Amino acid sequence: MKPEQSTLGKIGATKTVLVFESGGDPKAVITDLTVRVVERSEKDVLTFTGPVEFETPTQTHVNEVVLPLVDRIAYLLNIPRRDFTISASNLQVAANLDVGVRVSGYSADLPLFVAMISALTG
Repeated sequence: MKPEQSTLGKIGATKTVLVFESGGDPKAVITDLTVRVVERSEKDVLTFTGPVEFETPTQTHVNEVVLPLVDRIAYLLNIPRRDFTISASNLQVAANLDVGVRVSGYSADLPLFVAMISALTG
């Protein structure tokens, strides 16, 4: 395997707590965040997938704040820049409460950063 391809397909994962409202009451749930390293493309560097929806301002923030830090660390470690697929899941909570879970704000920054570095470094 070529060194520049060694990180492709690697996965990093962390857990975080998502806080959301359901029926007017705040709820907190532990959620898995998963990041997969994918081939660099001409389009989106970050792709958000899965049953948990990342709101647009949160996606923009991760692209503009978290990703440059990851790219800088990759550069310092001599690892080629990569694209990432990011997903969060907690299907049981969504099913039990009959709600869609949406991520907004910046509390997932650190867990996403850790998962991205973990995936990037294998």
